Amino acid sequence: MAEASPSPGERSLPEWVAAAVAALSPRDGKQLERVLEVARSACGADLALALRRVDAVTLFELGGAPAQHPSLPPVGESLFRGVLGGQGCSFFEPEQAEPGWPYSLRGAVALVPWESVEERRGAVLLVRRGTQSFSPDERGRLEALCGLLVTVARESDLERLTAGLRERVEAISHALPCGLIFLNPQEAEAWLNEPAAELLGLPAGKAPAHLVAQAMAALRERAVNRQELEVKLEHLFRGGASELRDVLWRFENPHRIFSVSCVLASRGPTRGRLWAFLDVTQAQDTLALLEQQNLALEAARREADAANAAKSQFLATMSHEIRTPMNGVLGMTHLLRRTPLSQEQQEYVDVIHTSGEALLTIINDILDFSKIEAGALELDSAAFSLRQTLDECVRLLSPSAEARGLYCRQEVEPTVPDTLVGDRMRLRQILLNLVGNALKFTHQGGVTVHVSRGEAPASGLPSEVRVCFAVSDTGIGIPAERMDRLFRTFSQVDSSTSRHYGGTGLGLVISQRLAQMMEGHIHVRSTEGVGSTFTLEVVLQEGSEASLPPRTEVDESLGARHPLRVLLVEDNPINQKVNLRVFQRLGYEAHVVGNGLEALAAMREAAYDVVFMDVHMPRLDGLEAARRVRADAAEYGSPYIVAMTASAVKGDRERCLQAGMNDYVAKPVEFPMLAAALERAAFARAQGLSLSLSPAPLQELASPEPSSANEAPVLQREILQRLELLVGNNREELGTLTRDFLKNARKHQEALLQGVLDRDARALGEHAHSLRSSAALFGASQLSRFCEELEQCAEAGFSDQLKALAKSTAQAFEQARAALEEAVPEACPARS
Repeated sequence: MAEASPSPGERSLPEWVAAAVAALSPRDGKQLERVLEVARSACGADLALALRRVDAVTLFELGGAPAQHPSLPPVGESLFRGVLGGQGCSFFEPEQAEPGWPYSLRGAVALVPWESVEERRGAVLLVRRGTQSFSPDERGRLEALCGLLVTVARESDLERLTAGLRERVEAISHALPCGLIFLNPQEAEAWLNEPAAELLGLPAGKAPAHLVAQAMAALRERAVNRQELEVKLEHLFRGGASELRDVLWRFENPHRIFSVSCVLASRGPTRGRLWAFLDVTQAQDTLALLEQQNLALEAARREADAANAAKSQFLATMSHEIRTPMNGVLGMTHLLRRTPLSQEQQEYVDVIHTSGEALLTIINDILDFSKIEAGALELDSAAFSLRQTLDECVRLLSPSAEARGLYCRQEVEPTVPDTLVGDRMRLRQILLNLVGNALKFTHQGGVTVHVSRGEAPASGLPSEVRVCFAVSDTGIGIPAERMDRLFRTFSQVDSSTSRHYGGTGLGLVISQRLAQMMEGHIHVRSTEGVGSTFTLEVVLQEGSEASLPPRTEVDESLGARHPLRVLLVEDNPINQKVNLRVFQRLGYEAHVVGNGLEALAAMREAAYDVVFMDVHMPRLDGLEAARRVRADAAEYGSPYIVAMTASAVKGDRERCLQAGMNDYVAKPVEFPMLAAALERAAFARAQGLSLSLSPAPLQELASPEPSSANEAPVLQREILQRLELLVGNNREELGTLTRDFLKNARKHQEALLQGVLDRDARALGEHAHSLRSSAALFGASQLSRFCEELEQCAEAGFSDQLKALAKSTAQAFEQARAALEEAVPEACPARS
């Protein structure tokens, strides 16, 4: 028979402690139950439980004895009787039981509180059912086992906590789509999650480290970028880097791409490297596809840009090419109008002229638009008067408004500075378009332009000012649902607009683009049947009056103070008109002739005090005419002869002096030069000088710095501004002069073409000379320089070089014409 277990009274206290310690082995997870069984036996309890508080109403059982014991009822933390957080062993008598507790918990109770990490608390509960209390010996045994019970309960709780955390980590690791491998060089085992195990062909969880290393090496050998990977891994393992991040391992058959990272894991006692294999095949394939699509899009964009540039270049070229014959058509219809015509013929000519002007307007718009699209349009920056510019726009459009019974007004607030710096001509173009459109769509009332100062520009520069132009009309208005079509290319509010009012739909688009180039924009408010307000906002520099182009003071009393009989000898009809206008401003009524023979005839008929003689003229030039005058004073008198030439060639002064001339002024003439020459002539006459024998000192011409015709500017606006001053700032007269110059220049161009066909160098030189001076008068410097080179080359006879210069002159004329029509819109039909 087996020896019976000793009763509680037969064991000594050290034996109970030894029995409890022995119950700790083996470490199989059941040690808490065995220690509880020893403690239950030591005090003669019926039930021993190790409990942990979860919350005020929930307790969790860590272990219990005997093995077959009733389940813990839902009694809450009142079962601990307030001992949690304390120390030692607390005893309670049977009568202290709560009335609502179940029978299994009624009786004498012993409680041993314990506390773990993160305030995890609980107690070991021993219950003896019935009315018998724990004896002093039983209490002594429990107190001796108290420390061991606390340790075992805490350890069991932590093991459960750790096991739970481990299970959650493993569940998460295995659920991740990323393969994870942990390798510790100091240990023989590695760990893999399920995706990594599938990738390497090994079981998930723990695996021999050498097998994992071999599987990873085999995997690397299959990579198509193996050499690249080996270089990076060698750098890593030799200490060149502490980790790898997002290195792509690429495989074929099957096609897969992994983003691989390797980082050090060194939290707590754990040391090793964590490898992560993330399958990025789909993402990389998508990225590669996007890159291909982007390359294709970029190629398509470049092709579209090239096509757009070619389109813009084509439009610009065609606009120039079409404008050339159109100007010829308009010029011929203008001449045809002056001939005797029947009423029917007159109607036909009017239709041709009106249609030609409309077509020229479209061409001008297309040319501007193509320049903007090609990025070839640049803004000028010069000081100008805002009020003068606005006044010019209103005065230009007022006659057509008044003819229809409409008003056209302007209002400028006092806070708006008058002197501004920017592109005056482009601002003028926008305003003419907006006001012109407003008048076009207005049948009663009129248009008002209100100018105000806007909010400070975003740049914050004190020199910049935002100027707002509100163009308000009382016209037909714009339907709200069609407002978005206003600034679309080749678009109008509705299809009937172009039929009723004309236009291409480009005017507002060009104006908006120009406004944006001036750091502004155009916006509109409109009520159908009431009217519209187009507001232009632009940012300009605020200037000073000193920065404005100097205004030439005209001494209109010069003719009264120094009355002189003046003869102008000039073969170019445009130069004749301009010079006559200058003489009129100075108080002189000059007589004009076209060449040296006509000049001699005029001097035989009347006595002249001063003769302004062009040096180069057909039939008889100025030098020979001067020689004949000096050779026969009885026939021609002794006038004061002033040479007029655009030439600045060394030796001109001596030739003029030898021919008997007294003075020398440069073309294009200006008020100060002409006034000074007249005053010198008046002084010589008053002194009674023998002009033919003692000529007054010739005025030297300032020779410009030599430059090629190709380097000369197409249009020098400052020269054009001086011409505007010559005509008293009258834009209509400036437009008439410009239009006449372009017509005259067109005739010269046709003559140059005929001269090339006839291989007539002399004719080429003559026409180049005549065109040269008038081109310089209007600031067409490049055209003037090409004419000068053509004139000089013609002296050596006809050649291929002369033919090439004639072609370059024709091209320079087209560029000059476009620039002049842009700078002086009054010279061509107003744009709509």
